[in-house]
Amino acid sequence: MKRAEIFPGSVIVLDAREDEQLLQRIRDNLAEGHVFGTHNTAADMQRRIKAYRLANNSKVAEPALKLFF
Repeated sequence: MKRAEIFPGSVIVLDAREDEQLLQRIRDNLAEGHVFGTHNTAADMQRRIKAYRLANNSKVAEPALKLFF
């Protein structure tokens, strides 16, 4: 049973075409001191990007969230 009151009226999808663009933005905009000890390192960003792409671009699993809405 769908509950209309919990469905959003609109959805905004931000999608960078190239993963390298996302990584470069972190390198350019965050000083090393702000990154140290956080989850914004290059390795953690690559891990999160991979998880996002796997969850949202699957051709065999559930449809991507952006396609759902």
